[in-house]
Amino acid sequence: MKRLGHRYRQEGATDQVPAEENRRYGIQDTSRAAAYGYRPYSVANPPKPDTQASPYTRSEWASLTGSNVEGKELPAGTKSANGEIVPQGGCRGEADRTVRTPFDYPAGVSAARAIYFEGFKKSLADPSVEKAFEEWSACMADKNYDYASPLAAMGSSEFTQGEITARERAVAQADISCKKKVRLVARWNAVESRIEKYMMREKSAILAELLRRQKAKIDAAQNILEE
Repeated sequence: MKRLGHRYRQEGATDQVPAEENRRYGIQDTSRAAAYGYRPYSVANPPKPDTQASPYTRSEWASLTGSNVEGKELPAGTKSANGEIVPQGGCRGEADRTVRTPFDYPAGVSAARAIYFEGFKKSLADPSVEKAFEEWSACMADKNYDYASPLAAMGSSEFTQGEITARERAVAQADISCKKKVRLVARWNAVESRIEKYMMREKSAILAELLRRQKAKIDAAQNILEE
């Protein structure tokens, strides 16, 4: 965008918000549970558009996307306001061809995704994890809450709809307290890690190539930032 005489800015920029909590093993942040129950931060606090951000002009949009505001692709050789030729697909297209397309590896992404999801699914059926769930559920029962697992509690329709209630906050905090008491997260993670490591050994060559390409992609992006 700078080369074409413009300043790039994120379209529809919003106020900075905290990172979301990793919920692979359910909620773990006590302070957020006390404030928002089971709701993700972004749900409890929807991001607000940056009212100071100015929309792209027609010229800026053409340089950014390689098309007009109606979505029609610009003819080859179209020049930006400063006389530079707009690349195919605009600056987004050029960026895509520089830091994504050369490093695409669908087989590697598919293998990594399968391990990520299948490892989790298999961990749920492991006797050690089932035992941890039973202990967690018993701990919750002692607090007069009836849930078979942290995922069942977090996914309850009672806690995904309507206003956040005092009961939701109380259950969420009890959930985390019981997780800590029975060391559920550490035990569950150990099982899933073992399963995933076995799956990774079976796909070691594919994953090694995926890692090589990811590192090359980062290097390509870094080279642009250093220009």
